Amino acid sequence: MEVFSSGSVTDRRFLAETMFGMLSSGSTVLGEIAHSLSGKCSLKKGIERLSRHLAEEFPKGWEKNYRHLVSQIMPQKGLIFCVDDSDIAKIYGKKFQDLGTVRDASSPDKKLVKGYHVTSIVGLSENGRQPVPVFDRVHSSISNGYTSVNDITFAGIKYCCAGLADYTATFIFDRGYDSVTCFNETDKWHQYFLIRGTSKRNVIEKGKAINVFEYAKRYKGKIATKIRIKGMEYDAKLTVKLVKIGSVKRKLWLIICWTDSDIEEPLKIFFTNAVLDSKESVLEWSRRYGERWKIEEFFRFKKTQMGMENFRVRSLVSINNLLMIQDFCVYFLASLIERNQCEFHEAMRMAKDYGIESIVKYYRLENRLRHLLHRSKKQVFECGRRKREKQMNLEREFKKAMPD
Repeated sequence: MEVFSSGSVTDRRFLAETMFGMLSSGSTVLGEIAHSLSGKCSLKKGIERLSRHLAEEFPKGWEKNYRHLVSQIMPQKGLIFCVDDSDIAKIYGKKFQDLGTVRDASSPDKKLVKGYHVTSIVGLSENGRQPVPVFDRVHSSISNGYTSVNDITFAGIKYCCAGLADYTATFIFDRGYDSVTCFNETDKWHQYFLIRGTSKRNVIEKGKAINVFEYAKRYKGKIATKIRIKGMEYDAKLTVKLVKIGSVKRKLWLIICWTDSDIEEPLKIFFTNAVLDSKESVLEWSRRYGERWKIEEFFRFKKTQMGMENFRVRSLVSINNLLMIQDFCVYFLASLIERNQCEFHEAMRMAKDYGIESIVKYYRLENRLRHLLHRSKKQVFECGRRKREKQMNLEREFKKAMPD
């Protein structure tokens, strides 16, 4: 991986060891990561070394190289970014830095607990259409100088737009981003957006504000298609209208979607700044929203399979650095899927069968990769005063661990 090409030997060794430890243990706990490595030092010293490096600022070249790597497995046309927020619950945490309050989305009653907010933007890979992390930030509302979640989100959008030509990417948002600020800010970067609207949104008709759902009920669907919502496919009928919203700088296209089989929410609305002047364009953009559910699977995978919530490091710098390395690991899985070589097919054939066809292939691949790397338990680096540095290549170790 080109991420190793910048930074000192010590930095590169730390990154390689941590990635190997995460993939072989499926955990973010430093003790389990250190235990997965066959180092000559004691477990205590291994944990201290990992903790010390995580508290330091990473080489700037890592982030730049990582963005370059991600761009290589994403399409040049039809680039899609999914934007969403999640949470990290630390119900019993006491010593974590700036530990705030979040709404635990995994609990049935969505109660408020101690924890952190997470803002993520994932891009979809070209062939496998797998969610690849591009921007990930853990933040707390009680940190010094903190302004708002919107500032973090817009910084992520700006980061993703760097180097992109005008109107080459689509940012897909859920209902929580239905705001005039989000409409204007995303449009400012000259990229497309698709945002699901809420029932509280008003549109302007003949100089008067009218509730968007009341406005939508005047129109019946004219275009029949299938649309995917929350991972489930529904028969839908669509209509589009050009509408004006408050202080939004330009008129937006409103997609009115009727899904009669969805008893709880038969009417759904979407806003976009793309021009929907044909049946083909309406069908294309309505189907794009179905890709948004992959970021939800991305959060679920990182929490259940890679221990995103189980870290023990305390400072926000260490937490963000640890999750950055976790994103490097997810990219490594995505790159194996994209290359679609024999090693990937063999690993998938021998991986655990979850009994369902998941839209994200990371589950089975990570399960098999963890078993192979944990069984081999190889030394990541052999580096000494009179020895030439030997850097581990994760792909090479993966191939070596495969049975004949």
